Amino acid sequence: MKASKRVACWVLIVLLIALPLIFAWYQAYKRDHFSCDATATIVGKNISYEMITHFVFNEGAGTYTASGQLHEEGKPEMNTNNHFTFKYWHEEEKIIMISKENSGMENIFSHYFPYTPDFFLYRERGISLEIKRENASSYLFSYDGTPLFYCTLTKTN
Repeated sequence: MKASKRVACWVLIVLLIALPLIFAWYQAYKRDHFSCDATATIVGKNISYEMITHFVFNEGAGTYTASGQLHEEGKPEMNTNNHFTFKYWHEEEKIIMISKENSGMENIFSHYFPYTPDFFLYRERGISLEIKRENASSYLFSYDGTPLFYCTLTKTN
């Protein structure tokens, strides 16, 4: 009887120690293993660009994919596709992302939207964003405290 109480006590102690560690590991795992989708519209003078983006984050390696339509007044609609890989790491509350490839969209975006961050256009260019889990199904991407877009969780890797 005493031995079984002692064993039960040790099992309880081990569980009380292990549960917070498992929870912390799971939270860290979710931070580096997810993919999400976002929609955005960029509006300029006589021009707009509607796009759907897909981000994948997996242990320091990521993928960015975007499909969009460029609408310029008086010109036919232009469909675009953009895909590249990137590496990333966390620093404090921010995520640093460095592109590994050129996007192939440099001419279009530098002409129509000159303030597009280099990360989305050129190889080995970086951007520092805050990615905050807003709820069970979405993340908020922010730059320098300014919200950019919501990204809806598509799956946890």
